[in-house]
Amino acid sequence: MIKLGRGGLFFSGMGLGIAIMLVLFIVVKGTPGPVGPQGQAGEAGSAGAPGATGPAGPQGLQGPAGAPGPQGPAGAAGPQGPAVNIGASLGYSTTTIGPVTLKNVTLNGGSVTGPVAPNSDIKVNLAYSIFSDASCPGCIDQILVGFVNVGPTQCIYDAIPGVAPGVSANASFTVKAPARPGTYLLGFSEGQDFGCDKALHGNTWWGTPTSFAVINVQ
Repeated sequence: MIKLGRGGLFFSGMGLGIAIMLVLFIVVKGTPGPVGPQGQAGEAGSAGAPGATGPAGPQGLQGPAGAPGPQGPAGAAGPQGPAVNIGASLGYSTTTIGPVTLKNVTLNGGSVTGPVAPNSDIKVNLAYSIFSDASCPGCIDQILVGFVNVGPTQCIYDAIPGVAPGVSANASFTVKAPARPGTYLLGFSEGQDFGCDKALHGNTWWGTPTSFAVINVQ
């Protein structure tokens, strides 16, 4: 039993009322529930504008020089130059080298002719004489003819001629004019081998050939 004055009972009753109201508020409102799950992330915003271009870097060092390329093939030999004091296409009257003599040379029927066309056939007629060398009277001799700067392509004699005066005869054959315009020399040399095929041996001259006619190709 509270024995307070009127003023004390009033305040005691007020305090009790507040306490009752707090209890009722807690009972009615309830305690906070657990925290809900986190929501999904929102969409990413648009990309920002690109930044300004930075300054260019310094130039790099020069690389080493490459290896030199292979050397190209050698060009073909040019045509034989013209002989001194000789004009047009002609055959010499007489040409002698060692035991071999050529004379009465005609080209396409004349001793002096006009120019011939490239790759055309040239008819050659001549007379020859040959005798055996004193150092080898029993050797088989050949007379080889062809363009001086190309090599022999014809064999117009192949036998043992015997000692001087030896053998004399006529020969007729055809040579083909070079494909390129120019002045070319027909030449001859003496061979000593077992037959024409061996004497020609890859179109290589025996010694230095002697020219006996000039061909002017145009």
